[in-house]
Amino acid sequence: MKPPALISPYVGGKSGPRYQYNVSGHPVSRICDRPHFYDCIVEPFAGSGAVTWQHSHGISHAIASDIDPGVRAVWECWGDASLIVSVEKLIEQVKANPDSTYKKLKTIYHLPCEYSPVFYAAAYLTLKKLVFGGVLRCNRQGLLNVALSEPKRRQGFSEFSNWRYRFPNNGIQSLTFKHSWQDAVKALADSSYQRALVVIDSPYYSDKEWVEERHDGQKRVSKMTPAYAKHNPQSDDELRLCIDCLDAVLDLKNVGRIVVFNYGSEALDQMIQDLLIKRHRFDFHVSNLGPLGNMNNAQKFHGRNDEWVWEIGGKRMFQGYDKAIQGNLLEALAS
Repeated sequence: MKPPALISPYVGGKSGPRYQYNVSGHPVSRICDRPHFYDCIVEPFAGSGAVTWQHSHGISHAIASDIDPGVRAVWECWGDASLIVSVEKLIEQVKANPDSTYKKLKTIYHLPCEYSPVFYAAAYLTLKKLVFGGVLRCNRQGLLNVALSEPKRRQGFSEFSNWRYRFPNNGIQSLTFKHSWQDAVKALADSSYQRALVVIDSPYYSDKEWVEERHDGQKRVSKMTPAYAKHNPQSDDELRLCIDCLDAVLDLKNVGRIVVFNYGSEALDQMIQDLLIKRHRFDFHVSNLGPLGNMNNAQKFHGRNDEWVWEIGGKRMFQGYDKAIQGNLLEALAS
């Protein structure tokens, strides 16, 4: 069984076959190309933590950051047993009175500064368990626009009888957590690490508009919906987040490999390649991972954006291999 992420499920989480191989029953990470080679894994946009907790492969130290209050609270409570206790208490309240508890949790979600990190993290995790698909979506005003899952209500929240929040346990010995990507990059710059693996999984930028063909025959132009408060997939700010972070990381001498995820677009690809050529970095590969639809608006009516990955340094992992090559790759990676 793969170790859990800190927060799961999560929009943009890096679990599943597109991010790792499964060769003879052994998972081989595409993100970490050489197990035990890197001395630190860095996630400036940490999110669920799937990369740190499921793709670190022998790395003992981590640096991470995130600006989302819920994500930040959970990361900062890593290893704190009181978080597990707090989640269990909230689950009992859900069983007793789901509607009032859900309403209370939604109120708490919008007031992160008024609660302790442990209680806020517990509320955040419990709220995600109560909504359909476990995804918290916000409208343009930053307010939650999700409802209590009706299937879970009809089942009497029976899944909670066997569910217990647990922390990942994959060998990470020390975690440095910051509140911004700039501080995470600075922490790496000031560290004694020599070969860091940096994963830039910033909020995705989309340059597309879709024409929806509705069931009633009408057509309308739509864009990607925001995945969380203050996220605007069409904003140039999202584009700059990815580029500015990569620019800062490329300046560091103690980085051994960089992996960048985002929606594929000519604009982003050109900006990334301009940064690399400027620094005479030609050790990079770009791969198309195919359609990713979990942030699309009304995705059943129109197409989906493709997710791309840029690998800078190390071995190219995000491409197709036949079984013989995969076997050799697994043997090489294990050495």
